[in-house]
Amino acid sequence: MAKKDDAPVIIWPAYFDIDLTRVEGRRVRKKIAFEDPTVEAILKVAKKLGYQAAMEKEYSYPKFWYKETGRVIIYREKKESKQRILKKIGLARLKLEQKKQDVQEEA
Repeated sequence: MAKKDDAPVIIWPAYFDIDLTRVEGRRVRKKIAFEDPTVEAILKVAKKLGYQAAMEKEYSYPKFWYKETGRVIIYREKKESKQRILKKIGLARLKLEQKKQDVQEEA
């Protein structure tokens, strides 16, 4: 049996959805949440952060079983909590958005 520290981390787009409350499934602060999160966007950021990650598109978040949102699986190599991984992904996504806006303003 795998230890909890070695178990993969399942990340649902709902964890980053700025339109959801904590009760509805958001797991990060509103400052680092974003609109319409997708598994593709989360996977891209996770890989940029150096995580070994995979996407499974055919799954639905249990609270919203009727929406096929998909999920990202992160295979952790070191002891790191799920919450810490979520925070890193949210902050990295925010920085990417800010860089994108800065480039557009310069053009």
